[in-house]
Amino acid sequence: MVWSAPHIGSRPVTILGGGVLGRRIACSYVAGGFNVHIRDPSSEAREDALKYIDENKEFYTSFCPNGKPTQYGTYTASGDIETAVKDAWLVIEAVPEKIELKIDTFGQLDKYAPKDCILGSNSSSYRSGLMLDLVSDERRKWVCNVHYTMPPTVRTVELMTDGYTHQEIFPFLSDVLRQCGMLPATARKESTG
Repeated sequence: MVWSAPHIGSRPVTILGGGVLGRRIACSYVAGGFNVHIRDPSSEAREDALKYIDENKEFYTSFCPNGKPTQYGTYTASGDIETAVKDAWLVIEAVPEKIELKIDTFGQLDKYAPKDCILGSNSSSYRSGLMLDLVSDERRKWVCNVHYTMPPTVRTVELMTDGYTHQEIFPFLSDVLRQCGMLPATARKESTG
């Protein structure tokens, strides 16, 4: 099957995890003009993530190519994964670094995310190829690592295959990331760390 880019329109980027790194990832997309939905089971983490975006989106726009977006993306948060991902064109998991949790999360994404949705892992401890136990063969072609670094002024985002990823996804995501003021780099092969 030939890959074609998902239609973005008003569809959100969904970030799974509203913690320190998840909220930073979300803020970069909002600053770049993309709609964002944060999913976290903790109401406190959801509230803190939305507050972080409120207080920092202007700072993040300073990284964008023109110093500001035409308009900020919208941003919301919820605790339910099915609702959070139902219309997403990109999902990035930023859940705790526990491989069993990541495997279960990708199994849920395979079940609930739209078929044209790109599924990314922010993990630095595990390559995405280790998270595919519950992911269908066809969906594995839409999975990759999308690893952000800290602090926010370090704007590097590492992209990496899960061993099956459609190669056309990488230049597409690189363009999106540059629009958000990030500095994407694509690894030549799958690795950990």
